[in-house]
Amino acid sequence: MATLVTPAAGIWSSPTDFHTRSHFVDDFYGGGGTDGAIGALGWGSGGTISTVTGVANNPGLVGLATGASSGTYARLNLYGGGIQLLSANDFDLSWVFKVGTTDVDTTIRAGISSGWASNPGTNGIYFEKAAADTNWFTTTRATTETRTDTGIAVSTASYITVRMVRTSGLVLFYFNGALVATHTTTIPTAAVGPGIHILNSAAANKTMTVDYFEMTIGGLTR
Repeated sequence: MATLVTPAAGIWSSPTDFHTRSHFVDDFYGGGGTDGAIGALGWGSGGTISTVTGVANNPGLVGLATGASSGTYARLNLYGGGIQLLSANDFDLSWVFKVGTTDVDTTIRAGISSGWASNPGTNGIYFEKAAADTNWFTTTRATTETRTDTGIAVSTASYITVRMVRTSGLVLFYFNGALVATHTTTIPTAAVGPGIHILNSAAANKTMTVDYFEMTIGGLTR
């Protein structure tokens, strides 16, 4: 499993004060494969979602599969209007997952977006493998988009950790703990929420396994 990274210091004025920040985690130990009841956070879903048998030193896995109908998404995204109000807030978000299929008919995104059943959503910040990509790209999208080629090949060999930190008008992208891109343009301020998806563009099943999610939102007032 990929090495996890700790939240960046200095983003939130009081990192232990629930009045100014929100922190939530899902290790996918509980719940099931039913839409709205997946993991501890009750993720919404599309496609085929399954509980994957844990392996030594790594329990808590969820499988995503598109099925063999072309144009089908398998996705996890948080429900509710509350999280969709995340707009210009600073945040620190990580996903840990393993790609099961990588080819020219597979699209994968992990981060935040305004539309996890879209290709792509109008607004978002995410790591991305578009259908024709062989490397991971970092993307900030506010109707138009900025994409950066990380130079890191998409692989099915192991679990990876992708992390996005928005602070002070920029977005930092980390891959397995290493900074791979910094974006300062096309950063969305519209409503977005966390999620992950895989999409097929051919009549063949595309798969991935999700291991872990963590997010801290700063700048709250309550």
